[in-house]
Amino acid sequence: MRFNSIVTAVLAFTVAGSAFGQIKDYQYKFNVKGTKDKDTVYLANYFGKQLYYNDTAVADKNGNFTFKKKRELQPGQFAVVLPGSKYFEILINEPTFTMKTDTVDFVKHMLIE
Repeated sequence: MRFNSIVTAVLAFTVAGSAFGQIKDYQYKFNVKGTKDKDTVYLANYFGKQLYYNDTAVADKNGNFTFKKKRELQPGQFAVVLPGSKYFEILINEPTFTMKTDTVDFVKHMLIE
């Protein structure tokens, strides 16, 4: 029973991934209250159960940072990794978005445009 659920989930992700295709020239803007000036932040993607850094940004004194590249990005599950081993996960299938949150409670304070 469990094996069938896993196979179904993998097929669903495969079909969804091929339906979305590649994202070109992405730009993801964040404002995360609680980050400090010059904090290094990572956009990481999952490969199996492992996280791999995909992009890097540096926060300003107001907690603003942007991941921006002129290259292709495969849609899927990502994590935004902050200093101190704090992170939150997001699903990306769009080339641009803006998000605000707070390190106190990422989900409770999350606003996405």
